[in-house]
Amino acid sequence: MPMIPGSLILLILSVAFVSGAAGFFLRIPHVRLLNWSSVLMGVVAALMFVTILLPLFDVEIVWLSWVLLVIAIMLVGVSIPMLRWAMLIKTARERANAQRRAQR
Repeated sequence: MPMIPGSLILLILSVAFVSGAAGFFLRIPHVRLLNWSSVLMGVVAALMFVTILLPLFDVEIVWLSWVLLVIAIMLVGVSIPMLRWAMLIKTARERANAQRRAQR
């Protein structure tokens, strides 16, 4: 089994981080600071840090690269539904505000 390049893992992790951050910032006025989106962003950031540190210390463990790739794909699978949920909440909030404005 070949070694998975760290740049591919970082690219997938950055997709997970961006969608998690977008989900967090879409819901920012109405959520607590520490919620599942911030936990997801913290886990992704920690994995990015580990992925960057491995080549710096010349660690070339094939199974670890595959495990990091699988975890990165799973985090993308978790972050995209969280983003969709945040977009639905934002749309519902905008509709409620439009209805309130229309009633005035």
